[in-house]
Amino acid sequence: MISAGFTTSPTDVTVCEACWKDPVQAVRTTPLAPHRDLLCTSCAAQGHPVRVELFPPLGVYRLTRTRVSRGKHRNPGHPEP
Repeated sequence: MISAGFTTSPTDVTVCEACWKDPVQAVRTTPLAPHRDLLCTSCAAQGHPVRVELFPPLGVYRLTRTRVSRGKHRNPGHPEP
């Protein structure tokens, strides 16, 4: 659901989370997700997804459970033999 009437907190972003250019003018919420997307009106109307989530479950480098289980991203430092 998209709405233009919303309240912001001091930690909310002020720039659209999809285009990163325009100021936030609308909020998109979904019943299954506990978060909300702060968007400009054009990105909200066109249904653009957010570009990045700040703290997704596996980090900002798009690590999946498969990549982690392969052992390439287990520990920082040099690869193990």
